[in-house]
Amino acid sequence: MFESCFYVPLGVYLYYFYPAWSWMYFFNPDSLNSMDLAGLGVLMVTGYLLSLVIGFQLAQSLVRKNRDRVVIAILLTGLIGLLVFCLLTRDRLLWVSDYPGWINGTGTLLLKHRLSWINTIM
Repeated sequence: MFESCFYVPLGVYLYYFYPAWSWMYFFNPDSLNSMDLAGLGVLMVTGYLLSLVIGFQLAQSLVRKNRDRVVIAILLTGLIGLLVFCLLTRDRLLWVSDYPGWINGTGTLLLKHRLSWINTIM
């Protein structure tokens, strides 16, 4: 419920107004037609929701079997993976622009952009 009411609307907003940043500049969103880009957005949001539900069900199942340490290990592995990913892609995470602006190095530092407030809330 929290994901659906809080993260999904913010994620859709970010995806609609900042598609290049949302895809971390791995490809130019302008190279796709609007229906393909919308379809990718639906897949992205669906993936978030599925990972949340599956993760919750897995953790709940393990806790009921008194396997709390396994849940903590999975959580720490995910956090370490996220940290490594963020460190490896920090140049993509910290600059807000459209795709050509990112390629040309004319983006705005995330901390100086209104996008930082949305990320802080999330």
